[in-house]
Amino acid sequence: MAKSQIEVSSKIIGNIEINGIFISKELGFYRLGMQTKITISREEDINPIQGLTTPVIFGNLALKVTLNNNKNIGYAFPESPIWLKSIENTPVVRLFNFYIDINQQTLDAIEEARDGKNDLVFTCSPQGVLFSGGTFRPHLSPNLMCREIEIQIPRSDWCKKLVDCGYCETMIVEINISNRQNSILSDRVEMLKIANEKLLSGYYADAVANCRKVIENIFDEDPEFKEAKEKSDNAKIGNEKEAKQKEKKLSKDARIYRYNEALFLIECLSIHNTENDTGDVNWNREDAKMIIGSTALLLQWLTAKIEG
Repeated sequence: MAKSQIEVSSKIIGNIEINGIFISKELGFYRLGMQTKITISREEDINPIQGLTTPVIFGNLALKVTLNNNKNIGYAFPESPIWLKSIENTPVVRLFNFYIDINQQTLDAIEEARDGKNDLVFTCSPQGVLFSGGTFRPHLSPNLMCREIEIQIPRSDWCKKLVDCGYCETMIVEINISNRQNSILSDRVEMLKIANEKLLSGYYADAVANCRKVIENIFDEDPEFKEAKEKSDNAKIGNEKEAKQKEKKLSKDARIYRYNEALFLIECLSIHNTENDTGDVNWNREDAKMIIGSTALLLQWLTAKIEG
């Protein structure tokens, strides 16, 4: 995918190549992994380089990782220290995974920087130490240089990695919702997942529009909900004083239906997409996250009521 040369006195003695990036969800954190191939040249290619004597040992490796806005994410390390020793007649080639552990806030910040629409560019700066003929040469010595490696990850690939590691289910919604196929609300659960995907891809108006589908006529799905809806609607009949008296007697379910009505009213803007006839509504990421979270909470509550 991307390669950096290991140079000493402007001569190449090997290279570091990053062939892929992956994310896994661990206990309380996420792990960003980098599939890496490291090559050390043959000793006969190294020997003519001034200031170097073989064998050359290159190790104590790390990758300093920054995001495309030059914000430091941290250092990626192998699971155990790496020391590579040159061999007389053949290059040394080894495959390693480098890991950087990141918390929820860091992954959220990466998503904020990406804003749903953009590709990601990680910049990795290889760092290490070099032993040559018994002489220790730290990485920052002028004698040793590893150029930065720039890794561009297309938006679609990054979104898939987030889905595969469960990020879109826990960061964006952070609510457990039923996924039972026999639930009468299972189709609405699927629509909510689509809304999540739209948010992840930066299509904020579409995310809100899918939330509208999730709660449209949802109180007609169950007789108990339908009764709460009818009581709420009946409380609106009559003059203002009568309506207020009726509202005081509304049940909890009937009041939650009012919440459903207010949320649906907001989500309808994603269809009409005009605000007081003054122009298009500008849906942003925070708008969509609020709507998805509110919709998911309502769906979770309704599902729990139905399934007991």
